[in-house]
Amino acid sequence: MSDIRKVHQRGDLVTEPRHASSVVRGIWYEASSSEDRDAFRKKFADRLSSPVFLSYDVTSDDEDIVDNIEAHLNGLVEIKRYAFYRSVKKIEQAVVNAVQVYGYYHPEIKITLDDPEDLQNPLVHVAIKCGDPVLIENLEVDYGIEGEVLDEVKKNEKKDKVLPGKVFNHVNYENFKSDVLSTLLSRGYIKAKIAVNEVYVYKEENRADIKIVMSPGKRHRISSITYSGFEESHNEAKKLNHIKVGDYYDTQRIAELSQDLYQSGYFQMADVNIDDKTDSDDSVPMTINLSRRPSTIVDVGIGFSTDEGPRLQLTEKNPWINQYGHNFHSTSKVSAKNSFFRGNYVIPRENPIKDFYQISPSYEHKDNNDTLYDSFVISGHYITRIHGTWDKDIFLEYGYDDFVQGDNKGWSSLLMPGITLSRTNIQKSADPAWGYRVSATVKASLEEIVSRERIIYTDVVLKALMSPTIDSRLLLRFEQGAIFWGSMDIIPPRLRFFSGGDNTIRGYGFEQIAPKDSTGRLQGGRYMTVGSVELQIPVMESLRLATFCDMGLVTNNYATDRDIKVGTGFGIRYISPVGPIRLDLGLGIKEKHIPMRIHFGIGPGL
Repeated sequence: MSDIRKVHQRGDLVTEPRHASSVVRGIWYEASSSEDRDAFRKKFADRLSSPVFLSYDVTSDDEDIVDNIEAHLNGLVEIKRYAFYRSVKKIEQAVVNAVQVYGYYHPEIKITLDDPEDLQNPLVHVAIKCGDPVLIENLEVDYGIEGEVLDEVKKNEKKDKVLPGKVFNHVNYENFKSDVLSTLLSRGYIKAKIAVNEVYVYKEENRADIKIVMSPGKRHRISSITYSGFEESHNEAKKLNHIKVGDYYDTQRIAELSQDLYQSGYFQMADVNIDDKTDSDDSVPMTINLSRRPSTIVDVGIGFSTDEGPRLQLTEKNPWINQYGHNFHSTSKVSAKNSFFRGNYVIPRENPIKDFYQISPSYEHKDNNDTLYDSFVISGHYITRIHGTWDKDIFLEYGYDDFVQGDNKGWSSLLMPGITLSRTNIQKSADPAWGYRVSATVKASLEEIVSRERIIYTDVVLKALMSPTIDSRLLLRFEQGAIFWGSMDIIPPRLRFFSGGDNTIRGYGFEQIAPKDSTGRLQGGRYMTVGSVELQIPVMESLRLATFCDMGLVTNNYATDRDIKVGTGFGIRYISPVGPIRLDLGLGIKEKHIPMRIHFGIGPGL
């Protein structure tokens, strides 16, 4: 590897006398004019023995380089006040080195001492006029490869701004070389290196020529795949592994495999290792090391929400029940308003995390506002995420409900086949800047078999997150629900629509918005339409101010009911390591006596 640079590194300099003798002569003249030899001795001794170090004030016509100049100056050995004049050359060279990183080879540098008489707070002013930068005139890169990988590698030229006509920025140039090597390595050229690296900088002409020749070597393939540890799981691990012997080495595919193995929940450890130190010129072996998670995992949590108050939650997981990869997990929650148990027995098919059957028993007890019910539901699901871009949940559920809703006391027995389609795409970050979620559910009761009455239930949820600026956030939400057919005396409360609370219309209590019966108690509605707009504006690092407007309607008849509820207010968003923490003050502004509620939550809102 060679690195040829023809660079003249001396910038123009305007400054004060720089030799120690100049210091002595200056002091002598001051003392002679004052005819005070004692003052001379004192002043000379103070200046030479002062322990105070120089500090710097940097200004430049390119503000983007100031931080780098300051970093170079602060990297110098601390200079004492009395050594300023003999250190000017050193300060100058540090500035020259700093600005050349950004392509400026003709800087005008002025270095002055703020107040020569101030011995205790010596401040050095460094003013830089950068001049015209050096531009890349010719770029010659021989990557030594062809095809789709070449197209991918060449994208780094634009990404790192190493193109003819662009400023020759040393940082960008070093990033470019590193990114090229990283891209080649990730696509199987594990022995790639830079054979020729030549940079010619013509200072007087403000231009630079770059020549790079890569030596990529042969593209490596996977020569063998070996599984070790937790032998019972090897068949399920193979279902998750889409890499075959003979495939090209690809770090992205290997990372996806490692992530899938962990997401399956089977493994305490799942390491995918590639022997890239192999002597082979075109193949590498792959080893997958697996270890089993504990047979039973139990998590206990205590929490609080403004909707439900204090709550206790227990989660149990049995990640590996038998050699076929069956697993079971359940969640139990106890709170004053809502307690439940939900279990899921999972039977893998082609892919343990994207294609499986699920049997889900559940029990729920709810006592909130005018709602009191006990609900038993058991459902069977086929869930797949491997066909197309939508997640599909095809299910058959049977539910028995014993309930009191307002003045309506009854029971229901419903057998309902249905389907849920959903699609989620969100930036992988504790503080995502973009994302969306779409979900649609349709289910209908089979009146002729078990159900007491025909009911069709539908619910559609749309959510979107975007960033008008880098640090601001705009969150949009819309939900439309409807129940067709069926008497309200038969429809159980778990299917009826209610609104109000943290995730619907803020300013109102949890599920306090719904049509009321003749006694003034909540009845629940057949239809619900709810929308929300929220804008988050940064006020300081990790903190945003939010303002929002929620509105919606829960009704049994759109034609006669126009009582649209509106909740508005403001809040704060603290960006914590676990995600945004939300605290809102909501006001129900359309009420005669305006309700006010505090709402709390964690997460981006999708």
